[in-house]
Amino acid sequence: MIQLQSVRAFPVEEYLLTRLAFSPDERRLYVAQSDPDAAIWRVFDVKSDGTLENSRVLFDATSMVKGRKGLPDGLKIDTEGNLFGLHSMQ
Repeated sequence: MIQLQSVRAFPVEEYLLTRLAFSPDERRLYVAQSDPDAAIWRVFDVKSDGTLENSRVLFDATSMVKGRKGLPDGLKIDTEGNLFGLHSMQ
């Protein structure tokens, strides 16, 4: 099992993060990004040494939040790997 402290080289300063979640096999890290100009859920591949690579946008909700309340505010992954994205209403 990956310990959160073993994940290295995460570019935190680039993102307004609210929640992180690992896939059941711990090979992917999902991130909810609460930025009104880039309201997205992002995914990274987790390498065997704990570093991250291959950052990509999983879902971009930016156009859906413009002029409305709320941003990506979390996520949950079930034991079968289904990802549930949450949206705040603040």
